[in-house]
Amino acid sequence: LKYIPRTMTSGFTAAIAVGIFSGQLKGFLGLEMGTVPVKVLEKFEACAKVLDTIHIPTLSIGLLAMVILILLPRVTTRIPNSLAAILITTPVVFFGDLDVATIHSVYGELPSHVPQFQIYRVSVNTLMDLLPSALTLAILIAIVSLLACVVTDGMTGEHHVSNQELIAEGIANIFCGFFGAVPAAGAVARASTSVKNGGRTPVAGLVHSMAVRFILLFLMPLAGFIPMPTLSAILIMVAYNMSNWREFVFMAKHAPKSDFIVLMGTFLFGILVDLLFAVEVGILLSAILFMRRMSEVSCIRCLLYTSP
Repeated sequence: LKYIPRTMTSGFTAAIAVGIFSGQLKGFLGLEMGTVPVKVLEKFEACAKVLDTIHIPTLSIGLLAMVILILLPRVTTRIPNSLAAILITTPVVFFGDLDVATIHSVYGELPSHVPQFQIYRVSVNTLMDLLPSALTLAILIAIVSLLACVVTDGMTGEHHVSNQELIAEGIANIFCGFFGAVPAAGAVARASTSVKNGGRTPVAGLVHSMAVRFILLFLMPLAGFIPMPTLSAILIMVAYNMSNWREFVFMAKHAPKSDFIVLMGTFLFGILVDLLFAVEVGILLSAILFMRRMSEVSCIRCLLYTSP
């Protein structure tokens, strides 16, 4: 992954941004719809069919949160705009008794305790059944995590240590199994949000984990009152910051056509198919175009040697 071109990383990140945006339309607009589809285009189609069900109070809270997210950084950067949006809109919904979906109303009672440590009995047959899925997850987690590292490297100008990242992910996922948790990977959206709010060292991740643990143990009943449109507005802003649309414009005007093809190919396949397939397409296009470029700049000369 050290040799993955920036164009592919940018296209991959932009595809994730579009996916995040499409997944937040229901909560931001308060649309009345069932289960949200998995595919990005299907999400847009499903939302378009029920646009006449837009809930005005929900949209109003979402717009209020969006205004806070946009204007507060222009006033001060000492207060995280996402935290300010939550602290302002939550009392408005609660004390105004507005008919707006909250975390509690959508997901029900939230647990406020750490999962118990458990050791499960695993047979050889179970291990053989789980092995293919485990290998697939391990490869996918490695790709997603290191791509998140590459993205944050581009934002901070630093360089990550791939081996250290993957060893940490492996140890974390081993212990996740003992607590009944699903496998975890580095997240581009969360890492980008951390960098945007000033996170530059591993201390940011430690503080984040401690804050989540504190909320889980002591503030979970209060967290249930956070409005869903506020969370959707925060994620929409994250998607906008991840999109890097200015880079697309710059690449279209000034970059070589081969680089722009890799960028758009990864981006479009990430939206039309899925992200893993987009990575495969991006790598294949990069390799083909690299070989083509090498054939154009290199030449072969035949030297005849005549013995004296």
